[in-house]
Amino acid sequence: MDSKDIIVEIQQELQQSEQDRKIICFSREELLRYLPAILTSPPEICRVSFELAQEKLRFDGFHLLCSESRISIRAGQARGILHGVYELLRQLGCDFMFPGRHRQRLAHRDKLLSGIDIKKEPWIEYRGFCFYNTTQRTLSETLDVVDWMAKNGYNFLLTSIHRPDDTFIGEHAILWDEIGDILLPELQKRGIVIDMSEHATDYFFSRKELFVRHPEWFALKNGHRQPLQICYSNEEAVEAYGDSLARFSADKPWFTFMGSWPLDGGDYCECDACRDPLRIYRANMRIAEKIKQVRPDLTLEHLAYTPQSFVCPEEELPENMSVLVCSVRNQTAYDWACTAKKGGGAFYFEYGTGDHYRQCSCLTLNPYHCREIVNTMASYGYRGIVSLYLPVTSWWQASINYWYLRRFYYDPTADVESLTQELAELLFGPEKKKRWRIWLCRYTRSCKTGIYGAAWSRGMMDFTDILETGMSIWMNCISDSLKMHGNP
Repeated sequence: MDSKDIIVEIQQELQQSEQDRKIICFSREELLRYLPAILTSPPEICRVSFELAQEKLRFDGFHLLCSESRISIRAGQARGILHGVYELLRQLGCDFMFPGRHRQRLAHRDKLLSGIDIKKEPWIEYRGFCFYNTTQRTLSETLDVVDWMAKNGYNFLLTSIHRPDDTFIGEHAILWDEIGDILLPELQKRGIVIDMSEHATDYFFSRKELFVRHPEWFALKNGHRQPLQICYSNEEAVEAYGDSLARFSADKPWFTFMGSWPLDGGDYCECDACRDPLRIYRANMRIAEKIKQVRPDLTLEHLAYTPQSFVCPEEELPENMSVLVCSVRNQTAYDWACTAKKGGGAFYFEYGTGDHYRQCSCLTLNPYHCREIVNTMASYGYRGIVSLYLPVTSWWQASINYWYLRRFYYDPTADVESLTQELAELLFGPEKKKRWRIWLCRYTRSCKTGIYGAAWSRGMMDFTDILETGMSIWMNCISDSLKMHGNP
């Protein structure tokens, strides 16, 4: 099949923005890239219609309809069209479980499937990642995961203009200032929303430069001012920090959210005024006011992370402020959701699916955790979930968790064991799926008590050894298939 035999028609009720046009154009390119490589006996002409804003669908959901000679993809947002294209490819037998085009599994079939009628609507609006160790050195891997996240329905990237490494091996570094010019067009054409955030205070409020001139702007620690956290009760310091963030964001309309996180690791100011548990939040309110003057469309993100920032205010968040709640799913998390509902919304930062730094090679395969966070945060009314993915070079164990998480985003009540049976066939083939399904189900049930519970450590080395063996077999099969058929 030749790409010229595919006719793509675009229908929409509303005028497309420039950003929407980029996504629709890329959706067409992806369809024309893959479909001719998949179909061996295609129809003479295959008509494809992208129908934008002609059916009411939740968030960036999509409706896919397919016959032997016609494909229709409907979505309320342009990004939903792209996700519909990738779902079509999955229905035809392709698999995008792991990042990197050389790890994709491509199908080959005679013709299109007829009778496909699939509607998928996510329960969480923003489904995202924070990728660590994203630098010039790991640019190739970073581009791979950007491509992979869109293929799997993820739509939100929390990044940093300059998050320095504190591990001495690069694991925590996020250096948009090194690779952003290359990443930005790749993110935009996939419709991925950008949150310029993380622990980057030093980039905007340099301790090295400012402490000499204004020691009173910094934390009082053990009775002395030290170049640590900002003294958030010092109005001049907050004004200077806010001015710096506003100047940076004024001419950069391509990011939608911006974090004003404190430095990582504690060392907060101990002065009497800073003991107020709402002090950092009040400072962020002032920063949000300054940003609104230059970027009224930009949402400032408050980080609820430590006792100094976890306490929820009684009043509602301003309309241009959101909150990123770290790790907890308790009453505090629910209170933040209620407070942020009329503002920019509440987001959840979860550490249980891709944190190789904390768990090293023993990252837990935990679909029950994935199902719990989607159900809990959706019921609380959270707008987004951001998964900590650390580092970007450690992908295969985390990718299996994110395969589960993707499924729960669209179907929060999906049965874990049924999904695990499907996973076993994807990983190890239909002949071996029964044996691997039994083991995977047994393992995932053992992890059900919690990501850091006692069950977490049981059988961990067995999991790593056994799954690595299976993955090696599966990767060899993929390698042989790619050599035979080639990449699209």
